[in-house]
Amino acid sequence: RWDDLRFPAQGINPPGAASDPTRSTTNGLLYFSGTADNIIAGVSQMPHAWAAGTTVVPHLHLIFPTSASANTRWKLEYNTGSVNGNFMHALSTYTTLSTITVANPANVLKHVIASFGDLTMTGHKESAIIVWKISRLANTDALDTDTNACVLTEFDIHYQVGKSGTIGEYPT
Repeated sequence: RWDDLRFPAQGINPPGAASDPTRSTTNGLLYFSGTADNIIAGVSQMPHAWAAGTTVVPHLHLIFPTSASANTRWKLEYNTGSVNGNFMHALSTYTTLSTITVANPANVLKHVIASFGDLTMTGHKESAIIVWKISRLANTDALDTDTNACVLTEFDIHYQVGKSGTIGEYPT
């Protein structure tokens, strides 16, 4: 079985840097610029019901409010660590999972899902942390040809459920 770790756009609080997406005052969603790189970051804790060590699948839920024959480019970077273990990297250092191209569907009503592919979690236990950073590369990647804003409704991580939880409070 699969389930979602969910990060609705309204709950993602950009850090206040110049690279933040714009937050809609109407619906709270995040508008990623078509002319500047925008970045969000966050942290996920793997649930106790997760089948420890199995692959997870991070992905975006998007809306393109302006119809165009163009592409957007997105990058997901991450750092992982298990409870009482070491993270892969020092704080604020990441590994790139993938950079993906997402086509504007030329349909302003379409709900678009864009996957970054599989993130291997071999060796990690329940409560492992994924520190993540997502960028729209509108300014620095020539393959991002859509000069319109793109709207993030949610960032999710699909994971496999292996049990109803763990016996101990903190997995070791």
